[in-house]
Amino acid sequence: MLDLFRYTDTDLDGIYNAWALKYFGVTNLAAGTGPTQRYGDFDGDGQNNFQEFLAGTDPTNAASYFRVMNVVLAGTANVAVRWSGADDTTFRTPAYEIQYTTDFVSWQTVANPVLNPVAPGGWEWVDDGTQTSGFAPLTVPATRSYRVRVK
Repeated sequence: MLDLFRYTDTDLDGIYNAWALKYFGVTNLAAGTGPTQRYGDFDGDGQNNFQEFLAGTDPTNAASYFRVMNVVLAGTANVAVRWSGADDTTFRTPAYEIQYTTDFVSWQTVANPVLNPVAPGGWEWVDDGTQTSGFAPLTVPATRSYRVRVK
C-alpha cells in the first residue's frame, strides 16, 4: 500500500538515504565534517548538512537555511515571531518548537503552539499571552526572549 511507504536510513545517521542521494549523489553521509559529510556545511551557510535535512532546506544553496526572520512587538498585547519554512518537504515536514525565557537559563516550551503560514514560505507564531501566561492580553515583561527550534 502506498500509505505504508517509509524512507530508509541504512546507516542510522538520522538522514534518509534518498535525501543524501538527491543532494550529494551517495546514499549515506559519512559522520565527519567534510563538505559532503553529515556535519559538513557544503554551501557555507552556517548550518551543517544534518541540520539542513531536519529543517527541509537545500544543503547546496547558501540562500536556503532555517532562520528567525523577525520578532515584531505590537503594542503591549502581542509579539509575533516569524521564521523561514522548509524549501523541500519531499522527505520530511519539519515540526517547530517555540520556547521563551526571561533569564536565558530557564526556557519554557509552548505546548501545542498555533502556527500561521506567512508569505513567502514562512511561519509565524503570535504570543498574545494565552499560550505563555494563560490569559490575554499579553503584558510584555521587561525582558522576554524567544527561540524557534526545528524538531
